Order: sequence, then C-alpha cells, then structure tokens
Amino acid sequence: VTVGDAVCVRPGISDPDFPGRRLDGWVGTVVERDETAAPAQCLVQWNDETLGRMSAADRGRCEREDFAIDQMWLFEADLEILPL
Repeated sequence: VTVGDAVCVRPGISDPDFPGRRLDGWVGTVVERDETAAPAQCLVQWNDETLGRMSAADRGRCEREDFAIDQMWLFEADLEILPL
C-alpha cells in the first residue's frame, strides 16, 4: 500500500479508537504512510460516500473526543487496494 492508493477496509476491522464501530467496506485514499511504526500504518482520507454513511452519533463522538472525522490511521494489513 502506497500513498495515493484507493483502499477499502477489510471485513472484520473495527475502529481503533471506538472498538464497537466496524469499518468494513469504508473506502478512501492513502494520504500518508508511517513505516517507523511496526507494523506499518497508513493515514486514510475517507471518500464522500463513506463520510455520508457515517452516523450523526459517530460524528458527534469524534468531535467530543477531538478526533478527525475525515481521516484515520489504520494498519496496512487492515486495508486492501482497490482496482483502478
């Protein structure tokens, strides 16, 4: 997975900050990669469709916890590259 790749979150992956929230099928673009972390992590910018599916409760929870709504760091292994 490299910067610029369109990716989809693999089935069974939960939000690292809110373990009860499943991220299956969320789609976005890798905008940054951290290889100093073990395992490697990717910052994913969510696409408009994914952001549109996010519930108001989830948005509010992110805002209260001061988390970005439109981006998230995930392990590289949690992602699969989408075909062009």
